[in-house]
Amino acid sequence: MRIAIAHSVLKIAAKKHNIDRIRRIVREARMKGAKAIILPSMINYGPFVSFMSPVQAKNTIKNHAERIPMGSTINTLTHLASSHGLFILTGPMIERAGPRVFLTSVAISPTGIVISKYRKIVLDPGDKNLGISAGKSFMIVNLKEKIGIMSENDIFYPEIARGLLLNGATVFTAFLRVEPAFDDRVRKVLEARSIENNVPIIAIGGVAKGHEQILGETPSLIIDPVEGILEEIRLLSDNTLEQEEKVVLLELKGNIGEDKNKKMLIKELNTILYKNLKKNKH
Repeated sequence: MRIAIAHSVLKIAAKKHNIDRIRRIVREARMKGAKAIILPSMINYGPFVSFMSPVQAKNTIKNHAERIPMGSTINTLTHLASSHGLFILTGPMIERAGPRVFLTSVAISPTGIVISKYRKIVLDPGDKNLGISAGKSFMIVNLKEKIGIMSENDIFYPEIARGLLLNGATVFTAFLRVEPAFDDRVRKVLEARSIENNVPIIAIGGVAKGHEQILGETPSLIIDPVEGILEEIRLLSDNTLEQEEKVVLLELKGNIGEDKNKKMLIKELNTILYKNLKKNKH
């Protein structure tokens, strides 16, 4: 299956601007033959948590958290999915569910139906101070491969990755939080999760932009358990923004069998071959 991953600039507190960018990215991915697209975190309001004061962030959550699937962002994504016949998997956004809020990733079918959502399980102290609640369940998206979802600092807990593996995941997708400075430990931890579970990882980062300046970038990474980092996708070079987004197309190949004797859903993983078909310059 041909999957597009989007590494994009998202502007803080600029929902219309960001959603317009996502529309263009989805349209471009479909024109290039993708059957599915993985979008970054906070596609509506931008990665504000890392770049606002706690008071500002709390107010943003209070005023802009959306219900799923009834919110305006999900309405836009379901329309994009159905109009382009494309499977959409998006990184976490702020979800309101009754009195609680979550960091929630969403999977949408090509018919425009929300088929699954994942609420980030592992919260850091900053998340808790903002009133964000933890999720309790894993999420496996069944495409040609079974994609297990991790969000942000989920990656630092091997139990999360192992739970996804035992629930049948053959590929991990990790949505990374955009920070002012990229923590190199993230790269090392992702390589460790890939090696110890013998599973490839697609990690989605992005670029945060303020009113007039770039605030930070977290690279997107494609990692193979045998060959290591196959691709590191960035938009910044020497602190200069070269383009507004990169849409990288990947080919996922190989089917995984079960180990019924050991009651394991996975015994041996065939290496999933990635081919970077094209990096599109806007």
